[in-house]
This record gives sequence, C-alpha cells and structure tokens, in this order.
Amino acid sequence: MIRGTLDIQKLSNPGSTGDVYQVHFEDLAGNTYNAGMSKVEVENLLYNKLGLNMEVDDLHASIDELKHIGRVTLENIETEETELVNSGLVYLPYAG
Repeated sequence: MIRGTLDIQKLSNPGSTGDVYQVHFEDLAGNTYNAGMSKVEVENLLYNKLGLNMEVDDLHASIDELKHIGRVTLENIETEETELVNSGLVYLPYAG
C-alpha cells in the first residue's frame, strides 16, 4: 500500500466535445503517477478502480466538487500501486 494525495483537475479544452481531466497522485516519498482521462474514466477510477476507503457521501461530495469547481484534492489516500498503474496512470519516480 502507498499513501499520498490525489489531485484531479479539469483542463480547458476549447473545441472539444468532451472534458479532459489531469489526474495526479503523489505518494509521501515524492513519486508521482499521472494521466489524462475523460469524465467517465475519472468517475470509474474513483468509484471502482482505486478501492478508496471513503464514505460514499464523501466520495459523492468530492465528485460533485470536481464537476462544479473543476478541481478536487483528496489527501491521505491509501491505495495499491498496481491499482494506479492498472488504471492508466504513468509512474514518474522522484528525481530529488
């Protein structure tokens, strides 16, 4: 298990019919995992793939925040590295 911060931000995408989101996870050691995802992919990531240990109401509130504000940050998230990689996030080691 790794622990860190998950930050998701809606990117401006003029001329496109679909929203694009930047998904960034940084573990406590400074290693990062990044991906660009559609709205459907982000929802699938949060609801199904990461196995987040959150109350359902808190998860719904976080997704609503992302939809309305365009950004959400979830701190102190614990997940498996394989869940991040299998969800399409690319590992970038800490360059220190």
